[in-house]
Amino acid sequence: MTARIAALAVCETVLYLLLKRYKPEMCPLCEISAVIALFFIIMPEIRHLKTLISELTGTAGIQGDYLEILLKVLGLALITEICADMCRDSGQSALGTKIEFFGTVSVLTASVPLFKAVLQLIAAAAGV
Repeated sequence: MTARIAALAVCETVLYLLLKRYKPEMCPLCEISAVIALFFIIMPEIRHLKTLISELTGTAGIQGDYLEILLKVLGLALITEICADMCRDSGQSALGTKIEFFGTVSVLTASVPLFKAVLQLIAAAAGV
């Protein structure tokens, strides 16, 4: 898998450099298509990792809801970072900053149930 990712990165870089010289308006499309291709390459590994973590949390007695929240937050953070970097690479740094802000808000919103569970755990331990 690493070889496929490296090959895709080299091909995308060469194509990007060629497009930058002759058709610079196509560069963002080249970058977006490479990210999508990388996503499809890595997706089976993500599924395998999720299954493995689910088995480990089941063995440890941790609720699956917490794992789902953590994976969702991780996915949101990664997608936000990739999109913001793509905006900056395209010369849209202000848009990249706004995407990071909205990504942070999305992460906080998605993690509210986890914060609620932690607060309930603290309250139960304190006898409140």
